[in-house]
Amino acid sequence: VDASGSQIGVGTSIDLDSQGRPHISYIHTGLSDLKYAHKTPSGWVTEVADATSSLLSSYSTSLALDRRDRPQIVYWDVSGGALRFTSKSSGAWNLETVEVGGYYGRYCSLALDAQDNPRVAFTDETNHDVRYASAAIELTSPAPGDNWPVGASRTITWSGTGRVQDFDDIVRCFLPDLTKHDGSYPAGLR
Repeated sequence: VDASGSQIGVGTSIDLDSQGRPHISYIHTGLSDLKYAHKTPSGWVTEVADATSSLLSSYSTSLALDRRDRPQIVYWDVSGGALRFTSKSSGAWNLETVEVGGYYGRYCSLALDAQDNPRVAFTDETNHDVRYASAAIELTSPAPGDNWPVGASRTITWSGTGRVQDFDDIVRCFLPDLTKHDGSYPAGLR
């Protein structure tokens, strides 16, 4: 897969795409890089997913492919004392910090929910805990099955770090049954 020198392959993680081809994330400790490799019909393609973090003694990466086979990786940045997340879209890697300020993420695991939101379990060795982080938006009010009287004013609340762009996103995410077949909303909903 990768023969670019010594000290390669620490913290490997694998996932299979929709065609059954393997994708692998791993640390190249000799270069302190997070690397990503995937198999194509003509052979293996490798690339650096993050060269900015210090990954000399990282222990784990966790890779998941979204519904469009785009890679998402969570990993430990030793020097920054941080758990990092990166995802690839439109040919570029987008780096984010999940948790910082402690000994977070030496061991980590990533899963994607049905909407491709990352869900991460990781160690917090500072406090001797297992922690969980999610970028998903989760409805907290109204409760499932609540009926709202016609014309009544109600508040919708949610938790999570995901983004709700505007009213249309709220309706699509939380109140899909209120939209008409043509995508418009009943009169008075706005």
